[in-house]
Amino acid sequence: MSNKKTNDDMNENNQGEKEILGKDSLPQEEQDEQVQNLRVLEGTKAIAYSAGILGQFLPSTLINAFLSIFWIYVVGLDAFLVGIATALSAVANALFSPIFGYLSDKKEPGKFGKRKPFILGGLPLLVLSLIFLWITPYLCEEFGQRDFGLFAYLAILNVTFYINFACIRSPYLAMLTEQSEDEKNRIKIAGQQGLFSILASVLGILLPMILMSRLAEPEEIFNTPQDKQFLLEILPILGIIFGVISALFTLGIVFAINEDFLRSKKSDKPKIEEKVGVKEVLKKLFVPFKDPEYRKWLFSSYSMNTAMRMMVKSLTPYFTFVLLLKGDPYIYYLLAAVPFAVAGFMYWQKSAKKKGLKETFLKSTTLIAASLAGTLIILIPMATLIKQIVAFVFIAGAISNLVGGFILPNPIISELSDQMPEELREEDGKKSAGAYFGSYLFMLNIANATGDIVLGAIMTGDNARNPLIIGLLLRSARFST
Repeated sequence: MSNKKTNDDMNENNQGEKEILGKDSLPQEEQDEQVQNLRVLEGTKAIAYSAGILGQFLPSTLINAFLSIFWIYVVGLDAFLVGIATALSAVANALFSPIFGYLSDKKEPGKFGKRKPFILGGLPLLVLSLIFLWITPYLCEEFGQRDFGLFAYLAILNVTFYINFACIRSPYLAMLTEQSEDEKNRIKIAGQQGLFSILASVLGILLPMILMSRLAEPEEIFNTPQDKQFLLEILPILGIIFGVISALFTLGIVFAINEDFLRSKKSDKPKIEEKVGVKEVLKKLFVPFKDPEYRKWLFSSYSMNTAMRMMVKSLTPYFTFVLLLKGDPYIYYLLAAVPFAVAGFMYWQKSAKKKGLKETFLKSTTLIAASLAGTLIILIPMATLIKQIVAFVFIAGAISNLVGGFILPNPIISELSDQMPEELREEDGKKSAGAYFGSYLFMLNIANATGDIVLGAIMTGDNARNPLIIGLLLRSARFST
């Protein structure tokens, strides 16, 4: 009896040592077996999942790149009111992202899966609000008018879009940790997502730029009737096209991804009814904020995304009022920057595999700040052509480094979610991929709201057409990194 007890104790101790030391302490054969048993996303499922991000980025990039231009320069609404309206939608996205992430974590897998019902539920209103954002009930009588009826219309539609955007995006991102358990596979998926994100961003920014190149007087849209009428007619059509494309790629996720393994996993365990009050729900939503490593990441991400927001939204005014681009050069200027985005994608993906995720993210944010700071030289008086060439160098540099923002966040958050401190895991009750991605989206959208308020406050009134103010705006984005 005593010998049997001693052997059992030794086995328990050995098992405990393995759990404490981790898989690196296991024999090589057992390590290889564990790696082979990890779930991964491959083939058409991987492509369909990765391409799903285009369904989110395409409409949101169109909104980020051109919605403020439309409402300020075409409709004539004051830039500060436009900034508040877009900031409110960013705050709504920030609040609902962790909520939908948490709810999708806690949902029991059913016939339609665990995360997929949220993706399907958010799609109809997202598409409808995207279309109506470009259909205004009336126009302002003078440029920079503070019309609170138009402000309310814009704010309600934009908030509706981003609530449903959050309903899709948080569960979509949280899928990654369940569908793929291998870090290399996650980086591969993130690389594919990065490609589709870049494609969506290029389309979302390029098409409005093409529209601007067709205008007779891009710096005076409000006072040029033919330019104004052209945009009022074409933008709702673009909204419909982007909405249909978004729906197709989003539905691709639903039909391609299989969540049956979650349901079979649940069926092995006795179902326990758990009633949680509102206070407890809100408390658990922000459990990831107690993770010290995750808080550091969130602060860095907040800074970078504030810079990205300010850069994207001020790019069209910068081209128009500072660089004085008009006609075909508008398109050529942006197309010339595309190879730099592709080169940046290849470089940052390789760096992530070689040097690690966190070091790569830090390096990319530093280079973004340096590129944006360089645009200050444009404010020195010089010939227009020289100004355009010098500006291109720094803008292309910023774009190539911004690509890291598309590749790195998802695998970083997945890794941090996997490494969630044990005391927090016990507090939350289960693995919280949705809560981690939801809290990331919360901070990302607070960063967006910060950028919108700053832009709106600075560009209010005639400042929206002041080249000196707009030139300083693009440069000031570097302080956010």
